[in-house]
This record gives sequence, structure tokens and C-alpha cells, in this order.
Amino acid sequence: MPETRETAASGKVAKIGFDTALQAGADLTVKAVVADASASEAEAEGAPERAQTGLAYQLEPTSTVVRGSESHQTPIYPEVMAHSVNNYPPVPYPPTLKNLVLSEVHATHRGLILNFTTLYFMILYLTHTSVQWYTRARWETGIMSVTKQVRKFRVGMAFIFQEYVLAFVTIDLLFQPIWKTSFAEFRVPPNIYTATTEFLVLVADWIRSENFLTGRKYVLACEAIRRANKIWYGIGVYTVMELFFMAGLSPFLTVCELFSSPSRTARFLAAYYTFIHHSENHLWKLLRPCIHDGVLAPTTEQRLKYADWLYVWGKERVMMSNRMAELVDHFNTTLINFASEETVTCRRTLDTLHDPFEPTLVAPALTAHPNWGSLIFGEQVWQQVSGDVSMEDDPLTAFISVILTLSWLLTFLSLDLLPGRTHLASASFYQPLFLEDAALKRARRPTFTFHADKDMWCVVRAYPPTLHWGTTPAQHKKLPGVTEFSDEARQSMLFKSIVTSSQSVSIGPLEYCGNGHMVEVGNNSFLAVFKGDPYIPIHLEERFMRGLNRKSSKLEVHGKGKRARSQKENKALDNTLKTLKAGYERVKGDEDGELGGEDEEIPVKPKRRRLTADQRIALQNI
Repeated sequence: MPETRETAASGKVAKIGFDTALQAGADLTVKAVVADASASEAEAEGAPERAQTGLAYQLEPTSTVVRGSESHQTPIYPEVMAHSVNNYPPVPYPPTLKNLVLSEVHATHRGLILNFTTLYFMILYLTHTSVQWYTRARWETGIMSVTKQVRKFRVGMAFIFQEYVLAFVTIDLLFQPIWKTSFAEFRVPPNIYTATTEFLVLVADWIRSENFLTGRKYVLACEAIRRANKIWYGIGVYTVMELFFMAGLSPFLTVCELFSSPSRTARFLAAYYTFIHHSENHLWKLLRPCIHDGVLAPTTEQRLKYADWLYVWGKERVMMSNRMAELVDHFNTTLINFASEETVTCRRTLDTLHDPFEPTLVAPALTAHPNWGSLIFGEQVWQQVSGDVSMEDDPLTAFISVILTLSWLLTFLSLDLLPGRTHLASASFYQPLFLEDAALKRARRPTFTFHADKDMWCVVRAYPPTLHWGTTPAQHKKLPGVTEFSDEARQSMLFKSIVTSSQSVSIGPLEYCGNGHMVEVGNNSFLAVFKGDPYIPIHLEERFMRGLNRKSSKLEVHGKGKRARSQKENKALDNTLKTLKAGYERVKGDEDGELGGEDEEIPVKPKRRRLTADQRIALQNI
């Protein structure tokens, strides 16, 4: 599943492209639906010629192509329009594509919903799928002219309009297309930012149903949350680490330690709320400079800027406030001290190990109304630090009240729990409640990188065997094994290393295989919508590919000098350049514009836009 910030970014890219097309007075009637074939579809008997050769092809009304998760696949082409489906009356369903006119774009935390006036379409991104808008000219002379082997991504599906193309590009064709006759038919679960109360009801029910307090106590909370993607949608491997840091929580807490504590539960929810709030209100500042002619095409420098949006993931050191650094130091020192002891201590009974929580990091949630301030700090402390007491009519507070009934209290006592404990420092430590931005960057602390079920990045050490949740070593063994990466081993895992020293994508909204890239020639920049775009002279794309190969092969490593390519590396590069050249030769051989093949029925194909004389001179003058 995509992480919440990536989904938010895709929604913003889709909406800005739609708004741009509207402002230009574009005709947004669907002319065709185009897709790349899977390997099995391309090899099947009767497969379209373009599909057989690795080119995107136009779907016919008789199309039976489906996509989605293995257990639930749905058709790309709307069934109500397919000639082979006779279960639908001809009215009111549209008989042809000309009835589909894009009139609205709705971004949700699960995917994108498009209003085509007579039908509604929803796409769930599932894994590595992103949104791109192209002009028809760049689409026809680029995407439609070059095989998926050259461009290194697949067209999951694309809606062709008169002057624009809205495409969902993917690395693995794993996305979910859903067609409905009304918006109300889509079941979009609530999220904490836009439907807080409804979301908290789901969370309360989930905690109860999973039996985290009495049954499945020995599961890491971060793993349980990440796996429950139908509740915590968009919280993936890196987002969950960011949220635990913002909430002042150790990622090695068990589900019982997290959800038996009103303060810890509320802090995690506040972090989730704030994370989405920040994306909704500020993400466009990151995306806007990376969009060129409607195409998301970030430079390396722009990709690196996403590191400023991260607290811990992929970072060597973390900036924080002095008071948070003090808590982190005390936390880690305490764990080191316990590691040297021979006796086993149950950490849930400790009252001196304070969570390293900085409330400024969740300020949007603590200034919303109602908020969770009294749950986080306790009502008395909240009054001292804020002068306000939040309303107690939300489902989370109601759930905590249920916990504190006699039956639940007996459970807590049997587990040696103190349900009223916040695990926070004293009230005086949090005055003032919120700090200025500069104060949040006055201290630096190193990160630690671990691996359990997935990689983990944090500023706190793992609990030693002598300090654990269970009261016996046997209980401790029920937790997954955790290994720590050495500093040397994790160098290649750093966000900066992945972006600057490899051809791989990292994490974040700017890291997609279907992104374009900018070709710099002197003081001019030219957009290539993919690697091998024939719009760009081949010698420039070859130079770009050589540069990528130089990075991924680590031919120039800071502090280690330069080295030559090995014979194996040279052969791999030659194969890459041969594939690139083959794509250019195909376009050159079809220079008259007859690139549509079986797709020539797409109405009113625009003329190919050539480079101006000045642009071509600039491109060649290197």
C-alpha cells in the first residue's frame, strides 16, 4: 500500500493537472483508454501487435483486461460499456467513450476518484503507481512510441483526451481500477484528519477486536499498526517510524504497552493527525518546483529536499529541542545501565523511564478542537501547561472510560499496569508547551537502525534482554528478533545515499519510476518525460544514462577516489545504451507520425511538436 504522503502527493498532482486543463479550455471528453500489457497478456494468442512488441495499446470495448490484487481483480475498461457484457440495459449507461467527460477530481487517502459525468472511476494505487499528466504531443511521440523496456515503467492505464493525457504509471501493473455509477457506491473509510470522530470509532473497535490488552500482548505496536492497513491507511514502513518519533514513543513498545496507555495512544493519534495536516497544507511547496509542463520531474537536488520533511528515516542524525535531547539521553542511558545488570526487570513497572516526547511536534493536533491534551498529559497537568481542557465527547476518551470500569481495572491490576500513568516528564518540563522553530533545531542526536520484520529508524536504543515487557524470559522470546545495523552497513540505506549514489528510488512523494527528468544544456533545461524520451537528442540521453550508471556503479566515491568500470559493468552499460538506441531508431523509422498503429482510431491526433531552431541549437551546442 502507498504511504499517506505519497497518496496526498498523487492527489495534488492529479488535481493541479485537471485545473490546468480546465483553465486552458481543454476538451476533457475521453477519446480512448490505453494500457501496457502484462507479460502473459502480450504472449497470449490474439494479443494486439503493439502489446506483443512492448508498446502501450488502445483497449477495445471488448477488453477483458483486469488489474488489482490477486484475490480481487477488476476490469480496466468499464464493464457497462463492454460489448461482451449483456447484463446491462443500454440506458442510462453510456454506450461509448464519448459520454465520459472528466468533470471532477476527488483525492482521498486511499486513491483518486474521477467523475466522468455518467460514470465514476476510482483507482487504488496499491504499490508503486503514480499520477502523471502529459500533453498529447509528448504522449504520442514519447510514451506511445517507446517500449516499456526502454522507458523502465509501465502504463497501468491512461485516459486520452483531445489535448491531454491522464496516466497512471507503474512499475508492476499492481493497482485497482473500480468503476461505479455513483459516487456514493465507493466505500472510502474515514481518516483522522477529515473525519476524526468516525476514525476514532474504528480505532477503538480495532483495539478491542484484536484483543491487544489481554491476548496478543507480545506483538510490536509498530508492526501491528503497519499491518492493519484497513484501519491505519497510509502508515507504512517509514511513516510509522516518523509517527513514533513525533509521539515520543520507542518503536520497541508492544501493542499492550501502547494501547493500554491513554497518553501513548493519544500521542500516536496526535502524531498521525499532524502528519496528514502537514501534508495537506504544505506538500504543494515541495511538489510545485518539480512539475514541468504538467509532468512530475524532480532533479536530484529537489529529491534531496524531501529529507527536510523526515525526522528519522534514512538520516544519520536528528535535530531536536534541547529538552527532547535531554529525554533521549536519559532514556538511552537508562537502557545501557539495565543492559549491564544480571537481573530481569519488567519495564512496565518503571516510573523513572520517561518517553522522549516534544509536544511542539504535534502542535496542530493539540490546538485543534476537540483535542487530546488531557489524555496525553492528564487533566491536571494539561490545565497547567495549556490553560484549557479538551472536550471529552470523542470515542477515544469514551473508550478509555470503558477501560477504567471495574472489569477492565481488574485486568490492569492483574497485569501490574497503572492506567493513569502518562510516561511523561513533569509539568514544569513542558512549560512553555510549544517552542519556536529555531528551538527545535538546537540539539542533534544520532539515529539507530534496526531490522525486525521491516527496517526501523529511531533515536532510542532497543530494550536490553534484562528490561522487557514480560515478567519472564519466555515471554520476552515471543517478540520478534531485532538486529541492529552497524554504521558501515547502514551507509547505503541513508536517504541521501540512495538518491545520490544509486538508480533506485527511495521513499517519499518524489520517488517514482514514472517520473520525468530535466536535461540541462548550458543555462537551459529541457523536459524528458522518461529515460530514453526521443524528444531529447540521443547523445544527451546517453550522457544522462552514463551519469546514472556512474552513480550506481560507485565509480566516484567521496574520499576513495575514482575507479574504472569492470568488464561486466561495461557490458551492462552497453546493453542499456543499445536498448536506448533501438527506441530512437524505431521513432526515426516512423518519422511521418504513423506511430499509433492499432491506436490510429484515437480521434484528432495532434501534430507532433518539434523543437524550435533555437532549442535545437542549444541542445546541440555542448
